[in-house]
Amino acid sequence: MIYYFSLLTLFLCVVILSFNLRINKSILYLIGFLIPLGVYGIFHHLVFFNDSAFQLALINVQSVPLYFLAPPMLFFYVRSTLKDAPKLSTIDILHFLPTIISFGLVLPFMFKSFDYKLALAQQFIDDPNAIKTAHIHSFYPNFGNVIARPTQLFIYSLICLFIIWKYNKKKSSSSPAAQKKVLVKWLISISVIALLISLSYMIMIYFFITTDNIKKEVFNQLSVSLFSGFAYSIIPVIIMVFPDILYGIPRVSKSNLIQKETEATAAIKEIEFDQIAKDPFCETAVQILNYIEQEKPYLNPKFNIDDVINDLAIPKHHVYYCFKTLYKLNLQNLGLITVLSMPRNYYSPSI
Repeated sequence: MIYYFSLLTLFLCVVILSFNLRINKSILYLIGFLIPLGVYGIFHHLVFFNDSAFQLALINVQSVPLYFLAPPMLFFYVRSTLKDAPKLSTIDILHFLPTIISFGLVLPFMFKSFDYKLALAQQFIDDPNAIKTAHIHSFYPNFGNVIARPTQLFIYSLICLFIIWKYNKKKSSSSPAAQKKVLVKWLISISVIALLISLSYMIMIYFFITTDNIKKEVFNQLSVSLFSGFAYSIIPVIIMVFPDILYGIPRVSKSNLIQKETEATAAIKEIEFDQIAKDPFCETAVQILNYIEQEKPYLNPKFNIDDVINDLAIPKHHVYYCFKTLYKLNLQNLGLITVLSMPRNYYSPSI
């Protein structure tokens, strides 16, 4: 089960990257979390459920640094989504140290012959207990990596839940309530799922290391192994059911929020959109409408939504939020020309 949901996760990463990268840059961090998770699921399947030494040799040791990348990527995704700021600071480089160190340690292995990698993969398949004693490098035995990976994910998952709790505690009014509610639930869900996956693997590793000559059949029938497979299946399912989570949380500046709401409310009343004033993103909504009405960019046959984004210097997921949540319009089905052809009282946004 883990294998197929891992493949589905990797496929969804391609889809998410293709359709959402220009809308929300923070999606790169989500991809950086999901890909290692998917690859590790495939590795687990190849060792305990499959007999293909060739497939295992392709991802066996050389994928280890990738696994250490998943926890910080989850943290960056949660943090950047809550702050609506995808850029990393200089100090954030420290989060990549485990990945960098791991890459340096396995680098010599990457230059080994494929026959050597194939023989090691076959050894793991024939007897998974060999993972405990294998020395991929001279600094510490291989099971050190096996223990460190879920432990790191467990710690980062707790940190993610803490910053989400801290964000909710502030009860910031600078984020649109409708969008914030959905995204916070999603961030809590993915952090909890990561926590459950890390816990299940920590328990499995405990049984694996403390049991002498454990058999594949016994290991695969452990309740915690079945639970881990279930946890793996949840993430791709949630992504397919709730695609709106990928757009991010638009936010206005707190310092000018009161002044902006006052000015926006006055403008909204003139164009009969009183209810937009209830949303903290009202100024952007009015700015977009005024731009379309005054500049008439739709007269250009090549006009599209990117023109609004570039001319007004507004992030794409902010524009999407205004059209979808405030204007109640689907950008994929309604062109902006259609918007202006409607009477002003045709679409009265509500939150």
